Amino acid sequence: MKIAGVESLVVHAESRNWIFVKVASDKGLVGWGEATLEWKTRAVTGAVADLGALVVGRAIASAAAIEALHDEIVVRGYYPLDVVTASALSGIETALWDLLGQTEGVPIVALLGGAKRESVAAYSNLGNGESAANTWTPDPAIVESEADAAVRAGFTSVKVKPIAPGWSGNPVAAVDLVKRLRARVGRGVGIALDLHGRCETRDAIALGHALGAEEIVFFEEPCRPGDVAGLVELRGTIPFPIATGERLTGDAAFDEIFRRRACDIVQPDVVHCGGLVEAKRIAARAAKVGMSVAPHNPLGPIATAAAVHLALAIENVHSLEVRLADAPWRDEIVDAPVRPTAGAFAKPTRPGLSVAIREDVARRFPFREVTPPCPVDDAGRVLRW
Repeated sequence: MKIAGVESLVVHAESRNWIFVKVASDKGLVGWGEATLEWKTRAVTGAVADLGALVVGRAIASAAAIEALHDEIVVRGYYPLDVVTASALSGIETALWDLLGQTEGVPIVALLGGAKRESVAAYSNLGNGESAANTWTPDPAIVESEADAAVRAGFTSVKVKPIAPGWSGNPVAAVDLVKRLRARVGRGVGIALDLHGRCETRDAIALGHALGAEEIVFFEEPCRPGDVAGLVELRGTIPFPIATGERLTGDAAFDEIFRRRACDIVQPDVVHCGGLVEAKRIAARAAKVGMSVAPHNPLGPIATAAAVHLALAIENVHSLEVRLADAPWRDEIVDAPVRPTAGAFAKPTRPGLSVAIREDVARRFPFREVTPPCPVDDAGRVLRW
């Protein structure tokens, strides 16, 4: 099988634009990947075109061939793997896995070494109602409403952002939100907290101590991005597992985290880390130092499908994030909805990715300009959000 063409398809999805990658083979098959990178749509589609020129005409006959091509593209790129290039590469690479699976008549997970389980637990990433209109403050009523929907859908774990950008460090409101959420979902549902890199290490420690009586699944991004020393300090101080890694690109970016045992759970994003090849390498390295993997996954249905295959193929999976309340047309644009049942994703059986884009429907939702949030403090300074 040779690659005959590579192109991008952009679909508006309310808070972002999904970027899907279509790769055609000389045998008439089509594979799909996802390269979504929030607020960098034009950059990524340009990178898909650039990398596509390296792929067209190449023969893909095995998993080893895809991995070799992945590594070749990274090396030929000369510069360190950045998030734009990594996202474009992931979209193309996932589509190649899809094509190979269709050709071989097996789902992608079989090409990744086979499924280690029949299903993978998912947790629901709850919206918390933060917006410019309410100065980016979590709204307990919205959290409770989304939590109700998650429990009705069968999720056994949920995640919420309990603090606002520019958080003062006072834990009272955050603790109250967690207590209200616990009262709403009961003791049978796990609660994870995403601090989103919004606070200093000392404040994360104070919040951890204030929550000491609560059972927390994990503390996500509790320090400034890149503050590995802060993660190490936190891990030795608070009673909850530490999770991080969604903003890291390529497996080498995790070197210091692994060397210093800086967290309990790594969270590579299958799209942003550089694709299934990079994600599987990250998972293997995590296993060697006793860490589990909870893939970051707030993107579109194709990214979710790819993350399901990854999660099923690795030994040390913790759980898989899913954010389903984004665009109302999420299920319409694919030929089979990518959703968990009773809080878990079952092992796919259809060859390849096990889902495809319905182009005629997807093209009804073209690109729209979306800009990143811009919370500011009283002095007008932009805050980490």
